[in-house]
Formats: sequence, structure tokens, C-alpha cells
Amino acid sequence: MVRMTEVELPIALDRSDDDGRRDLRQQVAEQLRQSIRTGSFAAGQRLPSSRALAAHLGVSRATVVAAVTELEGEGWVESRHGSGTYVAVGIETTQLEPIASQVAVRTDHADRPGRLIDLVPGRPDTSGLVDPAWRRAWRDASSAQVRPVELPAAGLDELRVAIAEHVRRARGLACRPDQVVVTAGAGDAIRLLADAAGVTGGTVAVEEPGYPSARAVLTLAGARLHPVAVDDDGLVVDGLARAPVGTRMLYLTPSHQYPLGGRLPVERRLAVLRWAAEHDVLVLEDDYDGEFRFGATPVPALASLDTGGRVAYIGTLSKVMSQGLRVAYVVVPPGLFDAVLAIREVTGTPVSEVVQRAMGSYIGNGGLRRHVARQRRIYAERRARLVRRLAGLDGVTGVAGLDAGLHAVISLPPGRDAASVVAESARAGVQVVNLDDYRMTPDPSQPGIVLGYGHATAADLDRALDLLSPILR
Repeated sequence: MVRMTEVELPIALDRSDDDGRRDLRQQVAEQLRQSIRTGSFAAGQRLPSSRALAAHLGVSRATVVAAVTELEGEGWVESRHGSGTYVAVGIETTQLEPIASQVAVRTDHADRPGRLIDLVPGRPDTSGLVDPAWRRAWRDASSAQVRPVELPAAGLDELRVAIAEHVRRARGLACRPDQVVVTAGAGDAIRLLADAAGVTGGTVAVEEPGYPSARAVLTLAGARLHPVAVDDDGLVVDGLARAPVGTRMLYLTPSHQYPLGGRLPVERRLAVLRWAAEHDVLVLEDDYDGEFRFGATPVPALASLDTGGRVAYIGTLSKVMSQGLRVAYVVVPPGLFDAVLAIREVTGTPVSEVVQRAMGSYIGNGGLRRHVARQRRIYAERRARLVRRLAGLDGVTGVAGLDAGLHAVISLPPGRDAASVVAESARAGVQVVNLDDYRMTPDPSQPGIVLGYGHATAADLDRALDLLSPILR
């Protein structure tokens, strides 16, 4: 028995012969899960230290750390920097009927569950965000002296300095703080650049399929959209030759094509830059989730290869930390900065002083770097779980988009109606998205669904995949 904070955990490992012995890491993980599931540890309660558990069980500390990391990836526990590991708040939602019985009851959809399991892409996990660094950043920001004048149009200096250092570390993009403009989300950044570049009445080339919100913002800015096909590696550069004469802007997601997941190779990136230079086109590089890569070799940001000042680099904290933040930024090329700043001086910066101060402190003090490292481990575990569960399903002809980011694209057999799959999934209790929702023109010859695994806990993800499996077979 391990005694900690007046709670005894009945953890005993099977040390039978090698042929019958289960992996010790798996045993530790499963028995901790069971202790949480049965209430031996309550939500928010601190677990014994890895050192204490390892000493009591007679295993290496690395074994215990690996087991706890697995639980963190599944959403059972959360690490708090400098404090320890705690049972995740809200874990009571996993104490439900066995999954097998859920599937048995719901395969005919006679008993719709009380809530949808949300697998809509683009939503990060926020359960571990509120740690000591986060609290300290907001406490300091809210207690600081309030400025008596308007905020600088481009954003507070301390936040711009922190962002410049972040993109240098995370994406290898060297930029000066005075090139950075703080925006209220990526949509605000896209509209700001579109207005500064004067796209009203002009053509903007976009990926097909691509990011619907970006297309909507560009349309509101008065642009005509020209679709350019993508393949497994991202934008098909040869397709740019068919863009109308006078095209003013190209919007693309080269680090993790949205939604198909391709990573634009360096040779294509250089070809994009040559095309942009030849046709006097501004390139918007939306690096919406470039911080999350899983074993893939890093590819230089398009902006870092740009020698002609034609790339505006967009990054966002909303996809990294929380959609509710609505904080993003643009590294603006020199030739466009005055136009961007002139618009912001008229409209004012849309991100409040307290939010900017908090984010400047959080990034500058290493909170964001630690958060990304922690979440990358968690998302990697969920990604691996998703791949294992989808393997062998006859109705899944391919899974793409997994080298980076927080979603996967599931290809369906030709002739399968993706809209029906989405509707049937919703009736079963799982919310996913039709791949055609990302296309300007639907393509029934290539049906698919898009599934986000960032926001859902591992327990919810398992439950969702149990419900989806009979639909996808």
C-alpha cells in the first residue's frame, strides 16, 4: 500500500514469470486509473511523487514517470509546474457506464446520449493551462498601473518582444519586435492585411480545400477568391499559373495544410516565393498550429526563406492555448508595415491592455514554452491512440494530417456519402465535420470527415471511437 495525504492506494504489481507478466508501466498506469476511477483519489487531489511510488513498488522512477505521462496524455491527471501531479478536475465525467454497454445500446441509435462528444477540429485542450505561471501572469497584469493613454497601435512593446523571441525559438523565424503587430485572432490579422494590401475588387488565391473562416474574411474584405488545388504535400504550385492576371494575394497554410495536413516542401516554398516576386503578390503564411509537430522534420517557415519582403507571417495563441483568448500576431513585411499601422491607428488595437500584459509576461517568462512542451506529449499520446483505433477499419481508406496539428482527415470509400456519416455520427453522440465543408466546390468523388482530437479527453476520444467504429466499418 502507498500512503499519501491520508489515502491508501492498493497498488500491487504482478511479478510472475516473464511469459505471463504484463509490462510494469502498463500495470502502474492501469492501477492508478482504477484508483482514480473508484474515487481513491478525488478530482484535484495530488498524487504521490514518482520517487515515492517507485521506491514503494520497487521499480525504476522512469517506469512510474512513463505511466504518469500516459495518464496525463489520456486526461486523467495534470502536471503543475513546481507543484506535482494532480487528478484532473472534471475527471468525474469518465465514471460512466462501460463503453461496451454504450455501444450495444446505441448501435441502432435508439438511445441518444445526453451530450455530444465534440471532435470538431481547431480546439486545443485547456484543462492544463491554468498553472502557477498562468496565474502569476494574470495576477501581475491585473495589478499593474493602467495606462492613462491609448495603447500603442501595434501592441505593447513587452508582448511584441516576447512574440519575436517565441517565433525565433519555435519556428526559426528571425524578426524584430517592431515588425510584430498584435491582433484579435487570426481572422483580425487576415482582414488587417487584406485592407492594408487593398484587395477590394481584386483576386486572392486560396487553397482548395482550405480554411473556411479565412475565405469568409477575405470575401468580406471585397476579394474575389481563386481556388488552387492541394495534394498530399500541400499547395500545388503549378496551379498558380492559372491565377488571374493581377492577383494581389495568396493565402496558404504551408506548415500543416488546413485541413488535409500536407507540409509544403522547401522546393515548393521557394517556387511560391518566385511566383510571388514575378507577379507582385503578397503571401499570407498562416502558421496556425506550427508549434505542434510529431516526429516530422521541421521545415523552415516560408517567411524565413523570403528575401523580397513578400510574406506576412500569421501566428496565433488561440490554437495553442485557448480559443477564448482571441490573441494572434503578424510579422509584417517592411513594405506593408506603414499601411498596417495606419489602419490600426484609426481603429485602435483590439486586444485589451490586461490581456496583452498577461500574455507578454507568460510568454516572456517561459510559461508558453513549457505549456507547448507539456501539451505536445499529451497530444502525441492522443494521436497514437487515434491511429491504433482507426487501423483495420474497412470503411477507412486513409488517415492524413497527423504529422502536426490537432486533427486528422479520414478518407472514406468512393461512393460513401460523407454527409450521412456526419449525421449518423451526431445521432450516435459524436460531432465530426464533413470534408466538403472545407471545399469551395463539393467533391463527392473524394468523401471524408475531419476529426479533432485536441479538445477531447482520452476517455472521451475512446468513447467516441467506440461509437464511430460501427459507422465507419
